[in-house]
Amino acid sequence: MRKLLLLLTLATCATAFAASNPPVADGYYRIRNYYTDRYAFVLDNKGSINYQASTADLGAIELYKTHARATSNPASVMHVVNYSGVQYNINTQGTSINDIISTYVRIMAGKYGCFYAYGSKSGMTKYLCDGEFVLTKEVGYLSEKGTGEERLWYFDAIDATDDDNYFGVQATEETSQGYYATMYADFPFTPYSTGVSVWTVTMVDPDFGAAVIEEVKGVVPANTPVLFKLTSDSPSDNRLDIGGSSSANPTNLLKGVYFNFDDGNSATGGTKGKHYNRTDYQASTMRVLGVTADGSIGFVTDSSRQWIDANTAYLPVSSGTPSELKIMTKEEYITGITTVDADLSTGAPFDVYNTMGVKVRSQVNSLEGLPAGIYIANGKKYIVR
Repeated sequence: MRKLLLLLTLATCATAFAASNPPVADGYYRIRNYYTDRYAFVLDNKGSINYQASTADLGAIELYKTHARATSNPASVMHVVNYSGVQYNINTQGTSINDIISTYVRIMAGKYGCFYAYGSKSGMTKYLCDGEFVLTKEVGYLSEKGTGEERLWYFDAIDATDDDNYFGVQATEETSQGYYATMYADFPFTPYSTGVSVWTVTMVDPDFGAAVIEEVKGVVPANTPVLFKLTSDSPSDNRLDIGGSSSANPTNLLKGVYFNFDDGNSATGGTKGKHYNRTDYQASTMRVLGVTADGSIGFVTDSSRQWIDANTAYLPVSSGTPSELKIMTKEEYITGITTVDADLSTGAPFDVYNTMGVKVRSQVNSLEGLPAGIYIANGKKYIVR
């Protein structure tokens, strides 16, 4: 009887200790397999695990060995949040492990400073592991059938000051104006590296061929598609400080995509896999980041593209919008429109903007009724007296 009471007491104490001292602190991590040294990437938001049948569909998560791939890829950034005791939810890419496999992950300390990640239900336990044991292969896959050290995982905290575990933005376009990229990520951030700035698109003027941008100051909220002005083409020079909170949602016309994945062979004319998750590119109504004919940075039509790239932003536009929209700040936009007319005579309806780039009238035929000031319509300035 005493032994039973002792065991119950120890079990209660262990549970209370786990609840007050979770094995992994809440934060942003990359999860790396101890045995194979591959990093986990979430590439889709569908999956399942069946404890009774000992089967699982974990194809939404793939593992890659190359550190450089993880450095600038939002799909490798995991927001680990303690749910209760040793139970965690891991959030990324607009989804979570609980959304994908309908259970919270349990995390338990292992050896070598690593951890076990597993699920338990109805008396059954499944440990997550890297199922590809050939260590020279670049790509592995998540499995629940491991029995050895392939079940051990490092949780590498992402830190802008850590040369091994920072997150940096990879430039995709270069012009004489500098380096640029777009990104759509499921985490808040602020620029860490000097010279990195973040922008949203607040207005499109098809008549003037402009996409007008505004800088985002402070913490950029999670799930915000953005444009970056960068300092170089090296992610190490374009680091972000991940985390923080922001109550502000910047005005933004950009849209974002988390996934561009197919575990089948649809790209070569075959069938789609069960984890097919792509956004078709529509040339008439989408513009993507690129270089215009005169060498400026802009949002352009890309006739060679089939899909929107994962974790990037695109600009939705009306059909008939010019194929190139130069990116410019509000100040550049206002300065660029040099004509000032007293009267506006046109047969077609038009939109009217103030000098801050804010639309004040939609599809009107005159400026009648507007307060005195300077307005922009059809790519020209007009004075209302």
